[in-house]
Amino acid sequence: MAIVIEAVQSRRCVFTVSIKDAAGNLVSIDTGDVVRVKLGQSGSTPRLDLDSATSSSNGSTVTATNPATITIVEEDLADSVLKPGTWDFEVGIWDNSQSAMLHAEFGTVVLRASGLGDVGAT
Repeated sequence: MAIVIEAVQSRRCVFTVSIKDAAGNLVSIDTGDVVRVKLGQSGSTPRLDLDSATSSSNGSTVTATNPATITIVEEDLADSVLKPGTWDFEVGIWDNSQSAMLHAEFGTVVLRASGLGDVGAT
């Protein structure tokens, strides 16, 4: 299933993704399994690489649940990390018992530049 997420640069983005097996059933997450999220361009090192084992240095988080809740904070969507445009997106489950990435969902993140600037400024 293709996932499409729209986000605004330098604004917090929270979304939920369900990871399913080939039969369309939710994949169970066991102790030690890790939900991993990557954003980048195909064929290159991800610009943003998050997982449920730890938060990013800026505080972005991924829950080790299915469906998984992904919170990307403003600093991880800053121009220095991701420029406005279309980015590839992947979320998967690392199965600790098999030491393998067994299930993944793919999609696109459309990151838009903010037309309003800093809405909190007065």
